[in-house]
Amino acid sequence: MYPHLASAVGGVQYIKARNVDNLTPSVLMNTNMVEAARNSGAERFLFTSSACVYPDQNESLNRFKEIEACPANPPTTYAWAKVFGELLCKAYHNDYGMKTSVARIFNAYGEGENLEPVWSHVIPSD
Repeated sequence: MYPHLASAVGGVQYIKARNVDNLTPSVLMNTNMVEAARNSGAERFLFTSSACVYPDQNESLNRFKEIEACPANPPTTYAWAKVFGELLCKAYHNDYGMKTSVARIFNAYGEGENLEPVWSHVIPSD
């Protein structure tokens, strides 16, 4: 298993930003990771996506429906990078036979998490 758990992130404000500066590094990172897995002969690749791929949930917080994620129409460039990573996994499976899996992570928390509202991941800042 070759897990890809990295992501360019800086808290809720980073995720909500709508600019190419958030898109490009993530797309390049995702592409490099899946290609490195293929080149190393990995039999399986795990891509960690995000709940952010779902449409804006302001009106129906925490009511996610898979049908709303396809076709994709996320509200931010961060989310589009995650959608691209999911599609990249599908393409590598189709083209190279690589076994790929996608896990959409909700409210990840880690040691040393900064709970200041502008940086928080677990407790939304707004």
